[in-house]
Amino acid sequence: MTGAARPAMLGYFVETFLMTPTEQDRARNLLLGFADRAGSQMTAIYMEALDSQPAAIEALIETARRGDVSAVAITAADSIAAQYRRELEDAGVRLLIARDSP
Repeated sequence: MTGAARPAMLGYFVETFLMTPTEQDRARNLLLGFADRAGSQMTAIYMEALDSQPAAIEALIETARRGDVSAVAITAADSIAAQYRRELEDAGVRLLIARDSP
């Protein structure tokens, strides 16, 4: 017997100045754990690199517009500009702040 498919979730965080690979892994693990506790499947995590902004958020929004994504988890409330928040809302995707518990 197979269980019901878990809703898809995307993750997003912004690289900070001098962010180490360990800190990047910590952000990814926070997003993965949050999705798991929320009963969702993290299908992709987008990291906004300092030298390529806003490439990651634009790619994330394109993925969200294609459907099959219920939410986007972010690591900080201020990591997504208002215009991108509106685009996610228009796509019917919830924006959630990843914490230690959903």
